[in-house]
Amino acid sequence: MIIYDKAAWHIDAGMREEVVVRRLKAVFDFLNSNDMLSEEGKEEYELGIDDSCSLNERSVNFKGNEFLKQYYDEVIDNDADSIIKALAEKLKIYSNS
Repeated sequence: MIIYDKAAWHIDAGMREEVVVRRLKAVFDFLNSNDMLSEEGKEEYELGIDDSCSLNERSVNFKGNEFLKQYYDEVIDNDADSIIKALAEKLKIYSNS
């Protein structure tokens, strides 16, 4: 299974939990609003993103997987506000390819 990101990875590396959760919530917000979450991802999103969150290939549909494989590593180091802008810019590129 492809795991794109896990809250625990960042928390274990010393990042504050609230920062990690806010960032992953921003990613899930983006994926949800762009119809990229799978049913499993929608369920996780609706239950609420927390410190146990894992963004993986089962969290997203085909479009989401293709998008994340191509761009996620380029944008994840942004803060929660900037990550949405970065993902939106990458989505424009992805949609035009």
